[in-house]
Amino acid sequence: MTGYYPFHTGLQHIAILPDRAGYMPTKFPTLPEKLKPLGYSNHMVGKWHLGFCNWNYTPTYRGFDSFMGFYNGKEDYYTRMIATGYDFRFNDSVYHPQEGEYSTNVITNRAIEIMDSVDPVNDQLYLYLPFQSVHVPLQVPERFENIYSNITTKDRRTYCGMVSALDEAVGNITSALRDRGFMDNALIVFTTDNGGPTYTYSNNLPLRGSKTTLWEGGTRGVAFVYSDNLLNKTGYTNNEMIHAVDWFPTLLKLAGGEPDAGIDGVNQWPTISSGAPSARSEFVYNIDEIFKNAGISNICINKR
Repeated sequence: MTGYYPFHTGLQHIAILPDRAGYMPTKFPTLPEKLKPLGYSNHMVGKWHLGFCNWNYTPTYRGFDSFMGFYNGKEDYYTRMIATGYDFRFNDSVYHPQEGEYSTNVITNRAIEIMDSVDPVNDQLYLYLPFQSVHVPLQVPERFENIYSNITTKDRRTYCGMVSALDEAVGNITSALRDRGFMDNALIVFTTDNGGPTYTYSNNLPLRGSKTTLWEGGTRGVAFVYSDNLLNKTGYTNNEMIHAVDWFPTLLKLAGGEPDAGIDGVNQWPTISSGAPSARSEFVYNIDEIFKNAGISNICINKR
């Protein structure tokens, strides 16, 4: 969202929780804030998790024209409850979607509603959809769980069903983009934020480790980029070194903007669009002794 490493924004420690104040400082401009002067309409649906202890740290004060979703990180998929409180909003107001509707469907329906409010020919749209899936609590409609009736472990069966529910949602959103004429000049980025938590029935094989570890199973995220006509090379696997902070300058440059000097991210569009060598040779995992489970700090990763 900013192009800066977490240790520069002060968010390198444990996640923001309902009873623990934390926020992304306003001195770091967000991607939608940088896109707005370029004529973009910016909308967000889903998980914020970047601060809510003050209105200035919430999405509609950080560059988004609209926000539907939750401020925390692991709400009930049906009731929108976390701890003992309700957490779901439309812009600044508490909002109650249809009772019992699965959150993946709520996010999908709102995304399509936004598409219907935008002219695909004359308007420029940045649509940010941080889905709740696939995250605890493990919950999914029965029809998705039943796809995996061959799996005997209940939680693993549910987890796999959640992945399929997300897959269906992405397919529905892609179809809506195409049906409404957006795909002629659209770029779709689908990415994870960490490896799967194997302790809640995910599987990162053949990579070692899981979420909360520094092994590649916890930190080497998968992603894909799709466009009908913006990519020079398609249908291939790119294993070049790209860090999450690189999305900010990459997307901003592609939109015609210019990142501020000194950010941690680098423009990776030549790598993504053409398979060129990465623009970086190293990145910093963190500079903090909080990683006591790893036994190391001041971590810098270089290309092999």
